[in-house]
Amino acid sequence: MDSKKEIINSVHKLHINPYFNNILVSEKMKNIASFFLEENSVARVSEMFAKPADKGLASPIHQDNFYWCLVLANALTICLAVDPCSRENGVVSYMRGSRKLGLLPHVNSYAPGSSQTVERKSIPTNLEPVSEILNSGDVLIHHSLTIHWSAANTSGKSRLAMTLQYQGESVRIDPEMLKHYESNLLMQVNMREINTASNEKNS
Repeated sequence: MDSKKEIINSVHKLHINPYFNNILVSEKMKNIASFFLEENSVARVSEMFAKPADKGLASPIHQDNFYWCLVLANALTICLAVDPCSRENGVVSYMRGSRKLGLLPHVNSYAPGSSQTVERKSIPTNLEPVSEILNSGDVLIHHSLTIHWSAANTSGKSRLAMTLQYQGESVRIDPEMLKHYESNLLMQVNMREINTASNEKNS
């Protein structure tokens, strides 16, 4: 059995569990989101991002709203560090001020769990990258248009984080953008399955 298949790097619908859904829809967390969005917030989803020791995957540089497909993009992510986050175990990095650029072109990344990445030539060269070192219990909040990424975890220490996503009540999904994204995602998933089957056949 391929041990890599047993490694969990992300759970995209954590809120299906009532415990985590209660956190997501709590008035306390929604009020925090509303403060930064400057309008009443609506809970979207909760996710778990794990970077297991020695084997945690990198997350390519991207903007969340390319996945979320929201008109106006007034949305954010609250990220809670369960484990300490350092440069050794897959630190999260941001481009300061990048949310002001709007949604940039993305291209296929073919990375499991993160199918899109910002087209590098569209990123202004004067943006300053910032890496956030976190202790357990620290919280980061970033806008859905903030350019960010994280490195692979090649250390012996795991990095686990939970995210809570919110959007302003005035925000709506762009159906054409969503259709394009989902079509692209399905193509990448199918290609990975074909490649996996081919590799298993030849091994």
